[in-house]
Amino acid sequence: MKTWKYNLPGIPDEEFIRNDTPMTKFEIRSVIMAKLQPGPEDIIFDIGAGTGSITVEAALASDKGQVYALERSSGAVEVLKENITKFDLNNVEVIPGQAPGKLKNLKKADRIFVGGSGGKLIEILDLSLKKLKPGGILVMTAVTLNTLTEASQYFNKNDLNIDIISLAVNRLETKGSYQMFAPLRPVFIIKYQNRRGE
Repeated sequence: MKTWKYNLPGIPDEEFIRNDTPMTKFEIRSVIMAKLQPGPEDIIFDIGAGTGSITVEAALASDKGQVYALERSSGAVEVLKENITKFDLNNVEVIPGQAPGKLKNLKKADRIFVGGSGGKLIEILDLSLKKLKPGGILVMTAVTLNTLTEASQYFNKNDLNIDIISLAVNRLETKGSYQMFAPLRPVFIIKYQNRRGE
């Protein structure tokens, strides 16, 4: 029995099993899922899956499809598997190891999310675009200007149109008798849709 009863994205952070692996927060995750627009039968890659928050959301949205969750950190893989079990997902395959190498034997994807690259962003984008079906969507996040610049230059060099937004979220916190807004780390979200061969 699934532990999440709603069809819309936006599972609260506290619903996920956590360790010290960074997790994509609720508000950011909701926008990512809106950008990905997964269909019920889609093949989805989650590259740099971390704790699996995007994996879980994607698997629930594409419940008749398949999600491939790639993660190189053994600690993250452990908690990723725990979250897959918690949400009773049978349409997720965890692939431990480094992308892009682990991408090579996978079938083509309808949706690809790149949440981490391990310093191999260009190689991952190269192979991901080869694996992306016509009409497919790739979404990636960047938290540093370095990654944002590297990604935008890559797409520009290859004459590929992208959308980029900057998302800054502030959450209300209570400290003693005071209430104040505490910022989450700003995130850049990049979206590319494959119009070739449509």
